[in-house]
Order: sequence, then structure tokens, then C-alpha cells
Amino acid sequence: MNFKKYPLVTVSVSALALACIVGVGFCGWQFFSNSTAEKSVQSTEKKLKKLLNPGAGLVALSEENVKKEEANLKALEQAQGEKAAYLENKESLRSDFTGEPSALNSRLTESAQKWRGTLDGKKILRGKTLGNFGFERYLRNNNSEMPKRDALQLIDTEAKIVAFLVDDLVKARDSYEKALISAAAGAPVKMLPIILRGIKREAAEIVPVPGARMPLTGDEISIEAKDVNADNGFVRLNGSNARDSRDYFSMRRKGAVDAIAFQVDFVGHTDVLRYFIEGLAGYPIYVRDISVRPVTDEVLSAVEPTETAASVAAAAEAGSPASFDIFNTDPAESSGVGGANALDSTVPTKKVVVQERPSEFVVTLEYVVPEKLLAPVKSGNEEE
Repeated sequence: MNFKKYPLVTVSVSALALACIVGVGFCGWQFFSNSTAEKSVQSTEKKLKKLLNPGAGLVALSEENVKKEEANLKALEQAQGEKAAYLENKESLRSDFTGEPSALNSRLTESAQKWRGTLDGKKILRGKTLGNFGFERYLRNNNSEMPKRDALQLIDTEAKIVAFLVDDLVKARDSYEKALISAAAGAPVKMLPIILRGIKREAAEIVPVPGARMPLTGDEISIEAKDVNADNGFVRLNGSNARDSRDYFSMRRKGAVDAIAFQVDFVGHTDVLRYFIEGLAGYPIYVRDISVRPVTDEVLSAVEPTETAASVAAAAEAGSPASFDIFNTDPAESSGVGGANALDSTVPTKKVVVQERPSEFVVTLEYVVPEKLLAPVKSGNEEE
């Protein structure tokens, strides 16, 4: 056919051919698109089926379960609010100090002297490691620091807590003695010694430097999260000595409650520990860890040379059954002579050297309050 002779036919055929080619291409593209979309739909359906039927041990993402989760979240928020209100209504030990740093320093000095007098008056021995009840930084003889102005309320709050802890130990000692007298029914009371070896406080006023160890004194501790990305309360307690470090679960939670940590180290009978813990009731102070270890003669002898310490040493040396008989032994029992049941010295006897000894307890505590209440104290700002 002569295409030049029939140009209209030529154009029409060419247009039809082009339309066919475009149609085939469009069909191919549409098929490919449909195939991809179908795979996407199938993949989405599989994911939905997996969410709706996740298998054993997993929760299906159904409308019913979503509603349950929303209810659980609401209940959790309500519980957190009730816990915050409960802590807020407990006896508060927060400070409202508004004086100068020098005034707080003087108050700390007077408080430490008062605490020593209270312990001596109640015949509680002071260990040589006791120092200044957690405030060595501000009360040491040489190179002492002046409290920073923006930390005055925080430091004074800690001082009020230490005062409470000292008073609680005194009350525990009194309860222990009262129980012994009641059980003795008129017989001589043999009371194991009580030694306060140390009170450490969290140096919360010191801003930590990332990657650097905090410059702590011997009676200070610091708290750091074990995992900064997990708000699970698992923390590490660090002291001035690396061997003093230990891990425990803190009650502090970001956005909910905050805490200040303390450690009380004392020697005594187990009953003293029990009465000490019972005395925390009514206050937002919670036990987070207790370490118990046997007491060595070195620990028993490492006390301040007070009048009480002298009487304890004399009683131990004489084997007297009077108060604070360290070894809790009867002279007749330990020597094998004297008394109606004295034994013949030629007959071998078993001597009771120590019937009962005290233990050393290191109690880690946290003063816990809603974060909104402790934040102004830690920042040094007045509450609005």
C-alpha cells in the first residue's frame, strides 16, 4: 500500500498502534502496582492477625484489651496520686530554714554536740568512726566548708532527719532495756552494748560531674542510677571508699517521688534493730537495705573514751553481770569456782567464754516525699 497516497489512513493506523503500545504498558504497570499493593495488604493482614492472635504469653491488641489497658493506666495514675498524698500527709521533716550559711553552720555544730550528749546520757557508745553524724564536710576542724546558700534548706532537712534517727536509736535502746528488765523478773540484767559507729547522709547538695567520682567525705554517700535509660529505681550507693559501694532498689521515681538516702551503722542486739525499724512508722522513712555482720573485738574496743565506755570496759574485765556486760557471762560459770554448784578444779570442765555477742547492722534508709515537695528544697527555691 502506498502510504503517501493515503495519508489519513497512515495517521489513523499509527495512532491506533501507539494507543495499543500505551495500553499494554499501562496494563503492565497496573498489574505490577496491583501485585505490590496486594503483597502490602497481605503483609498488613498478617500483622493484624498476629496482633489479634499473638500466641501464648502475649496479649492481643483487641478493642477489649485496649480498654483494659486504659483502665489499668488510669488506676496506676490514681494509685500514684494516692501514694503521693499518703507521703504528703506523713510527718514531715522538711526544713523551712531561711537564715545565713554561718547560722546553719552554728546550728549543725550545736546539733552534733547535743547528739553526742544524748548518746552518752543513754549509755550508747560512740564509735571512733562516728565523726560528725554525716556533716564532716562542714564541721571538721581543718578545711571545713561553709554550706552553700542554695543548699541551706536541703542540709538542714538532712540534719532534722539525722536528729530523728539518733532519737529513734535512743528509743530502741530504751525498749530493749525495758524488755530485758521485764524478762529478768528481778534478776540482774545483762545488757549487750550498743555502739553507734556512724551515720552517713547523701551529699545531695553536690552536683555530680559526668564521668568523675564525687568528692565525698568519709561520712557521705552518693546515689546514681544503674541504668540511666531505665526508671526502675535500681541504683548504686557509693561511699568515699570504693569497697563501700552497694546496689539496692530506691523508691525514687522521676516525676513522682524523690528521696534522700542515709546509712546508720550500729552495734547491738537484734532486738535493738527491730525496735529501731519499728520507730520509723509514721514517717516517710523506708528501709531499703540491711547488712548484718558479726562484731570483732576490734570493733568493740574502737569507741570514744567516754564515761560509759570506761564502765563497759570495767564490766567486761571483771566479768560483772551488771548492765553492759559485753560477754554476758556469769563469773561462777566462766571460772568454774564459787557458788553452790562449784566443780572440783581437778575435773576438766567446758567453760562458756561467750554466750551471746552483739552484731553490727548497716541500715540503708530513704527519706521519701513527693517530688514536688522536695524539689524546692533541693533547688534552694521557695515554694510558690
